[in-house]
Amino acid sequence: MTLNVAVNQKRFSVTIETQGDQFSLRLTDKKVVARVEEIHEGYYCVRIGSSIYPVHVSKGSDGSIWSAYIHGRSFAVELSSRGGAPRGKSTDSSETERLTARMAGRVVRVLLQPGDPVRAHQGVLVVEAMKMQNEVRAVSDGQVKEIPVREGQTVNPGDLLAMIEPSPSQST
Repeated sequence: MTLNVAVNQKRFSVTIETQGDQFSLRLTDKKVVARVEEIHEGYYCVRIGSSIYPVHVSKGSDGSIWSAYIHGRSFAVELSSRGGAPRGKSTDSSETERLTARMAGRVVRVLLQPGDPVRAHQGVLVVEAMKMQNEVRAVSDGQVKEIPVREGQTVNPGDLLAMIEPSPSQST
């Protein structure tokens, strides 16, 4: 299967071959073999060689833009199996970005406050899970609308950590 993919608006084509839990991905002339294990709905353990990556994937409201969180970094991903190139990300200014906990942990640092401006990929807060500190980052530019958690608070998967109101320039 070949997909057109846009990751944070960078476009490329990827060919995927599957064999059980093993995936072969080909990006242009580079081939990567990965094993994927679903831990919980939307939560995966991806093994590439001797490296292990915890991954959380969530589907956007319109179904074409997905969010992938890998090692505390957030990526906007759009997939298209059709021949055309993926469309650029369009965000309605009324759509509020919800940052949620990917796994159980403890909020160790709140980096921004409600009303603060935020840039795409900027850290909003830090959650410690499994003895690792993971920076939770905004997917797009905007303004912090709400941070309903406090430092030291324990969170569970899916708990709301922050809400980001998109910048007016993000709407199309």
